[in-house]
Amino acid sequence: MHEGKPIRFGLIGTGGIALDAHIPAIEAIPDAQITAVSNRSEAKARRAAERCGLSGWFTDNQRVIDDPEVDAVIICTPPNAHTEWTVKAARAGKHVLCEKPMARTLAECDSMIAACEAAKVQLMVAEMKRFNPGFRRARQLLQDGVIGAPFLARYHNSYYEPHTRQAWWVVPEISGGGEMMNELTHQANTLRFFLGEAAAVACMSNHPQGPPPEDNAAVTLRFRSGALAVVTISWMTKQYNPTFPAPLEHAWDERIEIFGTDGALRIETPFTYWKVPLQLQVYTERDLPGYHKGWNLARCAPTEHYVEQIRHFMRCLRGEETCEVSGRDGRADLAIVLAAMQSAETGRIVTL
Repeated sequence: MHEGKPIRFGLIGTGGIALDAHIPAIEAIPDAQITAVSNRSEAKARRAAERCGLSGWFTDNQRVIDDPEVDAVIICTPPNAHTEWTVKAARAGKHVLCEKPMARTLAECDSMIAACEAAKVQLMVAEMKRFNPGFRRARQLLQDGVIGAPFLARYHNSYYEPHTRQAWWVVPEISGGGEMMNELTHQANTLRFFLGEAAAVACMSNHPQGPPPEDNAAVTLRFRSGALAVVTISWMTKQYNPTFPAPLEHAWDERIEIFGTDGALRIETPFTYWKVPLQLQVYTERDLPGYHKGWNLARCAPTEHYVEQIRHFMRCLRGEETCEVSGRDGRADLAIVLAAMQSAETGRIVTL
C-alpha cells in the first residue's frame, strides 16, 4: 500500500469490542477510514453504520469482503466464525486483523495462517495489551536487565460481568471454552511478550455460577528460560478498584509482578477502554541511570493501546514494520489456553 494513502477498513461483527474499541481507535487516526460494516443483526449493523457516519450497512459479511472500497477487515465476530471469515477475506486479497482468541482450535489457526500466507496478505491477532506504553516500557526494562534475570511472575486479572451466563461466552461451540478462552489469551500473550516462550502449563479451575465451562482459573506456567508465572483470572469478582472509572459491578483489577535476581517490576493497569496511565513501579537493588536503589515510579503515557494497535497494523500493511502479533503468535497463545484447559480437566501438567 502506498505511503500516505488512507487504509480503508471493513468491520465484520459490530458488537461491543467494535463499538467501544476498534471504531474509536480508527477514528483517532487521520489516514484510517471505516468504509463498510456488517452484522447478522440489521439493528446492530445499522447502529454501527450510524456511529461511523455511513449511509449503508450489510447483514451479509461477504458483502464487506467483496467491497472494492475495503483494504482490510477487522473480524469482531464470536470465535466460531473467525476461521471462515479470515479464510474468505484472504482469498479475496484482504488483510485481516482478527479479534482474540484467534480461533477455537489449533487446526482452525493453521487454516487461517495457511490461507493468509498463500494469499500473501497480513494476518494479525488483536492482542492490544502489548501496545500499552507502560507494558512496552516494562519490557524494555526487562531487556535492559534492570531487575536482573526474571525468575517468577504473578499476574492477576479479574472483573465482574453480570451477564456472562446469558452470553455466547459460555457456549463452547461458539466461544471454544469459558473464562480461560475469553481472558487467558491476553495473559498468555503478555507473559510471552515479557518472558519468552512457555514450556509447560498446569491449571485448576471452578465454575461456581453454574455448569461448565469455568468462571475462574489458577494457571501456572514454566517458561523455556526456567522462569515461572502464576496467573489467576475471574469474571465474577465484585471488588472495588479506585483506578477504574466505572460502576462497581464492572470493577476491573489487573496486576502484574515480575521478580528478578536484582529487583522487581509491579504493574497496575486500569480497564483497557479508558485513557488512564497504568502504574509501573520498579525496584532495583543498585543505583542505575534514571533509577535509584529501592522502589521507583516510572511515568507512563495514558493508555492508547487500541490506537497504537491499529497504527502498527497499518505500518505492517505498508511494509514499514514486521507484525508483532502474527497468526503464529495467536496460535502460540491459544496453545497455552488449550493446555490450561486440558490440565484443568485431567489434573496433569501439559507440556507445549
